Amino acid sequence: MTDLVTVTCNRDFTQMLLQARSIEKYLKHRTTHWVFINEEEKSLFDIDWEFCLKDFYTNHNLQIVYCDPVYWDLIYNGWVIQQVHKLEAVKIVQNDYLLLDSKNFFTSPTDLDTWTHEGSGIVISKKINPYVWNMWDKTNSRYSKDLGLEKIKKYYAPETPFVVKKSIALAAVNKPNFAKWFISCHNEADASEFLYYSYFATLYGHKIEYNRRHCCIWPGQYDMDIWFGQEDFKLMEISGIHRSWIENASVENKQEVIKWLRSLDLIRNEYEERLLFS
Repeated sequence: MTDLVTVTCNRDFTQMLLQARSIEKYLKHRTTHWVFINEEEKSLFDIDWEFCLKDFYTNHNLQIVYCDPVYWDLIYNGWVIQQVHKLEAVKIVQNDYLLLDSKNFFTSPTDLDTWTHEGSGIVISKKINPYVWNMWDKTNSRYSKDLGLEKIKKYYAPETPFVVKKSIALAAVNKPNFAKWFISCHNEADASEFLYYSYFATLYGHKIEYNRRHCCIWPGQYDMDIWFGQEDFKLMEISGIHRSWIENASVENKQEVIKWLRSLDLIRNEYEERLLFS
């Protein structure tokens, strides 16, 4: 696999600097990073993304794509709109790709050729994780009804990194008026591009299998000894820090994470600390 995709916005610019540095430091083979900018008005594309990011990409290719703001006329919700762009990116990339959120970054030498699995690598079912299953049950039922397919019994957890297979993504966005339909579903049940993707993976005979290669800091994770000590941490190639965690974490917890990021050579001075954690 040679392509990365991130759908981002001006709000997450500082997190993208961390992601860009991690790509340059830890990806082993030349990769094209497609960065899709999702803003409601073209006049808000006030950050020169290419100028700000290009110096990080001496060993990789950077492609900036400014998304057409047309979907903002359908719903004033960037979180839902970005989900459409995450799947429709396949029309531009025309390859399998590893999908990242702005919060994600690489943490160790990574060979994308070994990322041959699909999805997030975390499987959700009623038996495995009933809490998450119930959280997304209404969405699952809505997609089943509208697609005319049996309700799937397991699916990929809605989180990144997420390996997108070209053939499955193309089938998923081939639905007539896909974007308008997908956005309209959010009025009844929370949108999930990854649950929706899982329907097509299942339809075309792809196995929904466990293969976790990441470990992120989510809101509510404030015992950092537990987080750093978990078994999955040893296998991690990609991590991420949720924006809400940064907003609510204690000074002590932030300092622990900053120390870790410095050990990875992803933060190099106090200015970068303040930029990311203030």
